[in-house]
Amino acid sequence: MIEKAFKLKLRGKARVFIDWANVYGWKKSLKAEVNPRKLYRHCKSYKETKLISLYYGTDTHEKSKLFLQNVKRIGF
Repeated sequence: MIEKAFKLKLRGKARVFIDWANVYGWKKSLKAEVNPRKLYRHCKSYKETKLISLYYGTDTHEKSKLFLQNVKRIGF
């Protein structure tokens, strides 16, 4: 899904900053949820990518805690 959604043309070193609140909203236009692992792999597939950061609000909700643990394991 991610690979089909966009192809980047990078010229030199790149840093990727992802605001999860915006990505989460993509599910309306994509008609599917975005898989954080696939998103990370897609960004990492570009040799120019030197850093990938994910921004996500934190709270005490258990689902949020699990999501943050998961994205840390992925590499964000």
